[in-house]
Amino acid sequence: MAALGKVRHFDLGEVMMTVGRAARDRTLETPAAIGNPAAPCWIERPVERWQPEKVERSNRCGVCNQRRDICERTPRWADDDHVFTPDYVQPAGSAVDELRDITAAARAAPPPADHDEATEETPEEAL
Repeated sequence: MAALGKVRHFDLGEVMMTVGRAARDRTLETPAAIGNPAAPCWIERPVERWQPEKVERSNRCGVCNQRRDICERTPRWADDDHVFTPDYVQPAGSAVDELRDITAAARAAPPPADHDEATEETPEEAL
């Protein structure tokens, strides 16, 4: 209790975490380290955080949401008899392809030299 009295000005959450770390530390012989803010039990240890796995959508199964290699070797149960189906397949010849071709052609065309070349006749002026 004397060790806790020395740290009563600290935040209660910090003291509780320190007491927990001191209880886990098998090398401490007395609870006096709790009263010493320079003791190793006051240093917060980094937490290993889970990082999501980055997988391309074409390499992820659209049915079970697993990677291709895991989906193909996982044993199937009951009525789960699917084969690997990519999560996303861009259809060929879609509007996205046409738009990509139009923008590529527009970027490849040289810009007009002056304002007169940039303005063209409108259909109303041609009549």
